[in-house]
Amino acid sequence: MEFFDDETRKAISERLSTMQDEVTLVFFDKKSQLNEHIKELLKQFSAMNDKLLLEIKEHDSEEAKREGIVDAPVTVVKSANIKGKIHYYGIPSGYEFASLLEIVIGASTGKINELPSTVEFLNSLSKPLKLEVFVTPTCPHCPTSALVSYKFAMLSSKVTSMVIEASEFPEWSNRYSVTGVPKTVLNDGEGEYVGGYPEDMAVAKIKELLG
Repeated sequence: MEFFDDETRKAISERLSTMQDEVTLVFFDKKSQLNEHIKELLKQFSAMNDKLLLEIKEHDSEEAKREGIVDAPVTVVKSANIKGKIHYYGIPSGYEFASLLEIVIGASTGKINELPSTVEFLNSLSKPLKLEVFVTPTCPHCPTSALVSYKFAMLSSKVTSMVIEASEFPEWSNRYSVTGVPKTVLNDGEGEYVGGYPEDMAVAKIKELLG
C-alpha cells in the first residue's frame, strides 16, 4: 500500500531536506488491526531521507521496558536533540502525520521556535511531567496539542510526551473518559483539559492545573 502520492512524497522530501542530525523512529511491534499499516507507513516515510532511520523492535523487549512503553503499537522518536521522551501510540496518519513530520525536522535541526515562557516553565519543573494527549487523525485541532507536548519533551528531560490515537486504544481512552479530542491528561490524572490550546495558553493551563 502506498501512503503517499508522488506530489505528497515530493513535498515531504523537500521538508526533510533541511535535516541536519539523524533522527531514529523506533517502532515497537504488537499485533493489532493497524500494526502492519503503521510499519509500512514508517518504512515509506523513513525512505525519503538518509538521516531518518527506522528500527523495529518487539513491544515486550527489554528495550521497550527501559523506554517505559506501556502499550503498543507505538513509535518512539529519538535524536541527540531530544532531552525527554516522545511516544506516539497508534497510526500517525491524517493530521497527526503533519505533527510527526514537524517534530522530526525539529529533532534533527534542534530548532522548534519555542516561546520564552515555555523555556521558563520547563526550567522550573521540580518533578517529572507526563503528558498523555488523546487525538484522532481527522481532528484538525489535535496537532496543536500534540506539538506542544512534543516540544516540551524535546526541551526537557523531565517530560514524557505520549500522544495516543484514541480510537485505537479504547481502554486507555475509557480510563480518562475521553469523549472529545484533543484531550491532555497530566501525570496520570493529576489534571486534564480539552482543546487545542496554543503553546502559551497550554503553558498557562498546565501551570494552573499543577498548582
